[in-house]
Amino acid sequence: MDNNANICRCCICESRAELKPVPRGKDSLHLLCTQCGEFEISGSAVVTLSKYTSTENVVKFSGWILHENRADKIPILHTDTLKDIVNRPIPGREVRMMSLLVELVCMRQEVGTMINVTKEPRLLAATYTSQGGREEIMGLARMLKDIGLVDVPGRSENGTVRVTSQGYRAVDRMKEPGAGKGPMGFQLL
Repeated sequence: MDNNANICRCCICESRAELKPVPRGKDSLHLLCTQCGEFEISGSAVVTLSKYTSTENVVKFSGWILHENRADKIPILHTDTLKDIVNRPIPGREVRMMSLLVELVCMRQEVGTMINVTKEPRLLAATYTSQGGREEIMGLARMLKDIGLVDVPGRSENGTVRVTSQGYRAVDRMKEPGAGKGPMGFQLL
């Protein structure tokens, strides 16, 4: 824990998190993580996490939590929930690519705003990418660039992207009523 009593490390991804209050007698933690998002985890699930320390499991948990947050839910992780998430495959490249676009749009509402993807921890959760996978996120961004949904100005090594007008329109279309649901509750193109 840091000096502030409410600041700790996320039990899922080890990123900086805020410990939120829980009702007296409730055996759980309520965390607001800079990477995963907001979630509760039962005491037994915290203990069970020691069985699921692989990088693949961590990115599955983190991505699942962010997915639930996008659906306006504060998920609660129980032991059975952890087992269920571990048994799911990591989403395919197209889903991860569109999840990146959705998260970029959610982060910045103005067209033309530059975002350094190497400095935004929530993009790791959105793309099911491990802590060392910033280049993987840039690869997904380049794929979005190839279809005109983001711009990667200058040399892509600097990690900066900008959502294009077409990218914002694509996310708006994914939110339309009647559209089938894709990643984070949005319709895939």
